[in-house]
Amino acid sequence: MAFKIIGYILLYLFLLGGLLSIIFALPGTAIIAGVAFIYALLTHFDKLGLNPLLLIAFIAVVAELLEFLAGAAGASKFGASRWGMLGAVVGAITGAILMAPLFFGLGALLGAIAGAFTGSFLLEYLSGKNLTEALQAGVGSLLGRVAAIVIKSLLGVIQIVIITYTLIA
Repeated sequence: MAFKIIGYILLYLFLLGGLLSIIFALPGTAIIAGVAFIYALLTHFDKLGLNPLLLIAFIAVVAELLEFLAGAAGASKFGASRWGMLGAVVGAITGAILMAPLFFGLGALLGAIAGAFTGSFLLEYLSGKNLTEALQAGVGSLLGRVAAIVIKSLLGVIQIVIITYTLIA
């Protein structure tokens, strides 16, 4: 019984880690799917079988696509070029890493958002756009990044709910 409890604690710690990794622009939903698959393997697919695992994997793929589309749509809607979109991605990752130690880990979220804006703005401005156009691209990247984090986090929570439901059913 103690091993089962320890197994559940470890499972949920890793699932939470996957969920939190979304803030760092990492493939958190894929991490959650991987954790679920490893758990299923270790428990010989006792409770967590093929059907829920396929659904969890499908959600991970959809989440990654939606993250890319939300970020690109936000940047594009506000006039960002490919340079601006690249700057937003690099800036989000860099900002999340640099600010992660601040505010008990919440700095990663703030860093990802600020980094998306800054990266997009800088690359747009350096590529020849005027200040107003570069600022608009930065705002679009910021909004796209926020939308991507929210959407992907919700899908990660849905994955964890599916895992939990499957384990208690």
